[in-house]
Amino acid sequence: MNEFARRYAAPMLMAGALILMALPASAGSQPIGNAEDGAKLVDQWCSQCHLTKGATVTTDTAPAFINLMNDPAYTDARLQAWLTNPHPPMPKIGLTRQMIRDVIAHLSTLRRTTPR
Repeated sequence: MNEFARRYAAPMLMAGALILMALPASAGSQPIGNAEDGAKLVDQWCSQCHLTKGATVTTDTAPAFINLMNDPAYTDARLQAWLTNPHPPMPKIGLTRQMIRDVIAHLSTLRRTTPR
């Protein structure tokens, strides 16, 4: 082993380990939802109160999904928490974890990639 390798091997390994530990635990471990399945669930369960399919105007107290998804306060984590334990006036639908991931995957397709 040369002098460079002897001197820097341990610090480089330690730095690599720290970088890996700093990565979010959810990166790669969080199961991904299916947007197509989520669209079916949204049509079945949500469209009675929320405007879906990109509509932006609603007369109900439930927000239009395109507006909701383009509000920075509505992160995937917040949506997951809300769908897991909804509060009135939203009914408890009893979605499974996979169904929630699917709905969020579908709703995420409504996020704008460029600002207006």
